[in-house]
Amino acid sequence: MNYLPGVEGARFVRNYFFRDPQRGPCSCVLVTGCRNSSRVQYAHVMYVYEGGDFLTGRPCLAVASEVNRMASPGSGRSHFLGLFPGEGHVNMGAADEWAELDSFAAKALEVIAGQFSLSKPPEEIEAPAMMVQRFRVPQAMTAHTPVAGGQDAPPKAEPKKWWQFWK
Repeated sequence: MNYLPGVEGARFVRNYFFRDPQRGPCSCVLVTGCRNSSRVQYAHVMYVYEGGDFLTGRPCLAVASEVNRMASPGSGRSHFLGLFPGEGHVNMGAADEWAELDSFAAKALEVIAGQFSLSKPPEEIEAPAMMVQRFRVPQAMTAHTPVAGGQDAPPKAEPKKWWQFWK
């Protein structure tokens, strides 16, 4: 699993689609009204799912509008644009624009197009109501979070042989 924003709940807004030569069909989901219990607060997040739609695919990347608690009023830096490219986090700058849903969505699609080397941003597609009702934000994972069955858990270090202790 990939490192993603720590969001516990959010409201589904829109769905987008693109086809990647290596990952196959991919979908993007824009959410807002994010709820979480961590220090970092998210206004909006766009998740990218590889290998299918948001119910069958696997989350592989996210772009987030993060509330900048250190910004002074009128500074023009109320929200950070954060990229979660799979491992780690990249701060892509701060601006008031990322607080506004449509401005954030346009920039997130631009960032996603760049990350996947797309010639045009993903296209919006309507998600059936039944799918929207079943949508859940992906659980935040870190590089060291164990997963049931160990499929995505970090590899265990191989024990040293007795003679390796003497080198």
